[in-house]
Amino acid sequence: RFVQQRLRLAVKSGTSQGSLSLSNLVRSLIPDDKKVVDLSPSSAFLVNGSTTWRTSVTSFVAMWEYRVIAHLMSEVVNFHTYTGDWLEPADASSWRFDDDPVIIGASPTKLSEQQSRHLPTSLDSRVLPGCERATDCIDLFLQTVVAYMSPGGVAYVLVPSKWGEASKHKEVREALIRGNYIDWILELPESLLTRNTTTTLLCLSKRRRAGQSIRFISSHPVKGDITGPRLRDLNDSDIEYI
Repeated sequence: RFVQQRLRLAVKSGTSQGSLSLSNLVRSLIPDDKKVVDLSPSSAFLVNGSTTWRTSVTSFVAMWEYRVIAHLMSEVVNFHTYTGDWLEPADASSWRFDDDPVIIGASPTKLSEQQSRHLPTSLDSRVLPGCERATDCIDLFLQTVVAYMSPGGVAYVLVPSKWGEASKHKEVREALIRGNYIDWILELPESLLTRNTTTTLLCLSKRRRAGQSIRFISSHPVKGDITGPRLRDLNDSDIEYI
């Protein structure tokens, strides 16, 4: 109860992108025998629904409050945390995880002051070709996810719907398309996260065939249930429909 209460407050204040129903939606896409790594800026995206996860999960945790929450999640089988920052400088080739896990994450809404002072350079192995000038937090996050995916790996990432249209994200969008990384794009109902916005779930894959087309999927007529001011949650039937 303490965990859910703290995460609800974090979601409403905008400091976290956690969502119980979105966590359950992503979990429904992943086989129980696959390990999961959550690269979200805080552990909230995964921890918020982690009591229903039945697989081994690892989460990046930079905030002390979420480290405490993670410690309390003792009922979760094989729940591990990495105390660190998803954007901290690293050689991506040495950060790839064993056992071909599924990478998941909710993209950040902004960079911290420390992150802004230590942006990846063109020599960083995570930077995709043609994206050397990309400094937006969503674009940096997506490139990091791709770098940490193992060969043949899959990732599920939540981004604002505007990412698919805004000109400032064009370089990274085109790089992901050139690299044949985008498998499908799912448009979700509005207000599942904060600020009354619409959300998109991207499926990234490193096992696509050359020339394979990208699938665009709509969740219409799913609307979700209102659970708070400007907040909605998907119910079980919504998740099953999607």
